Amino acid sequence: SPSPEQLMHAVGVVASCFGGHPVFPSLHSEGPTTHQYPYIVGVSFLMAALNCGAMGCIGVAAFGGRTSPEVTLNLPTHLAPVVLPVVVLSSATKFPLLFNTLALVFENDLTLPNTVFRFCLLLCLLSMALAVPDFMLIVSVTGCVAVFLISIALPSLFYLRLAPASPHSRLLHSGLVGGSCGVAVVGLGLACWSLLQERLKS
Repeated sequence: SPSPEQLMHAVGVVASCFGGHPVFPSLHSEGPTTHQYPYIVGVSFLMAALNCGAMGCIGVAAFGGRTSPEVTLNLPTHLAPVVLPVVVLSSATKFPLLFNTLALVFENDLTLPNTVFRFCLLLCLLSMALAVPDFMLIVSVTGCVAVFLISIALPSLFYLRLAPASPHSRLLHSGLVGGSCGVAVVGLGLACWSLLQERLKS
């Protein structure tokens, strides 16, 4: 049976794959075809599911039990000049989109110029990447902390603050906030514990 660390890693990785929907409100408000918004959301999640499922099946079919948590680690070393730029490009485009909504929220309340705040946010992400040299671990932390907080906890808090809610709806959204914060704290704690164990072994 999987250990708690492996379970939280799996939750974080899956959340990072399907947690990009904070960008959807911008598409809804700025897109020329807002009436197609439900269709766009459905197709986006379907494509993400097909892409992630296909990559998992290909990895298991090609490498079997030797499949690494990050399937690119199983590829031959002579493909590294091709694979590494793709991985970096994927991360460099996904994380700014994910954190863009958070940046917009804080930029409206802070007196700092937009570029200064985004530069500080980029430095935080870079520091986390340097401190945690394990790609799967950093994706797991991003999924557990950033995705659960930005995609679930904050929208539920905003809904409770701005919209008139029935007792049932208020209880549901309060549970989502509490559960998301709990997953974020547990995921971050287990990630730090895993990193500490690796450092002690080395």
